[in-house]
Amino acid sequence: MQILLDGKQLANLLENKIANILKTINLTSLPKLGIVQVGDLEESNIYIRHKLETAKRLGFEAYLFKYPEHITNEILINEIKNIQNQVDGLIVQLPIPLHLNKNQILNNIDEQKDIDGLNEINALKLKNKQKSFLPATALGIIILANYYKINLETTNIGVVGESQIVGQPVKYALLHKNKNVTSYNKNSNIGYLNKHDVLIVATGIKHLITKKYVKNNAVVFDVGIHRDKNNKITGDCDFDDIKDICYAITPVPGGVGPMTVISLIINLLISFTNTHAEYKKYFKEILELANFSK
Repeated sequence: MQILLDGKQLANLLENKIANILKTINLTSLPKLGIVQVGDLEESNIYIRHKLETAKRLGFEAYLFKYPEHITNEILINEIKNIQNQVDGLIVQLPIPLHLNKNQILNNIDEQKDIDGLNEINALKLKNKQKSFLPATALGIIILANYYKINLETTNIGVVGESQIVGQPVKYALLHKNKNVTSYNKNSNIGYLNKHDVLIVATGIKHLITKKYVKNNAVVFDVGIHRDKNNKITGDCDFDDIKDICYAITPVPGGVGPMTVISLIINLLISFTNTHAEYKKYFKEILELANFSK
């Protein structure tokens, strides 16, 4: 292994850059993040707290709009329509109660403020090679690759996993510039993985990827997160088994995971500078790291 793709270090670097820029320029209006939460799941509370604290620490305004679990679909959609007029980027924290229509709710977020990239309009734009928001974890992979100058344009890439928040969006993002992208699902023959120069693995299966599936000098992005029998955090790839034959690899923890919240913040910056173009020049270097379109 020549390069450890250190997402924790990069996330800290980007956070510091954004915070310093916001301190040195005189914004007439700060970027505003809105988070909608339904119910009171402790896991959601933890994620939301992290997002709000990060946004505020960097100098953004951030607001939580919390609703009771029994809220109706119609009322929640009306609330979302009102809230998004007050913010630059809006996310609905998932999961939401089963009686609510998740797709209908997500599709009522303005596509220009859908910084989670989960409504159908943004998904369709992504497939059609138009500018759109990428879900944060998928964007984190792009930012890591761009920062470490990993070639995603002319290499042969395998994407393992087809989830709505990682596998599918990262595949379509890569297809904007590269025709040599192959997607694998749970029914695919993963014996062909070792022909790829780059592997992006998001299957939810611990240590699925071992040395026999990895090409020499490949680049591997491991999105998985699990605990082994010793309570140690590990990924979809067997890091110790494959690290020596990789050119570059993300560790677990400390690779793709830490990029998720900062990628959400960068999506918020993209939304903000789309409507405040005069500030785009200050964030040019950061925004270029998030670029995946031609």
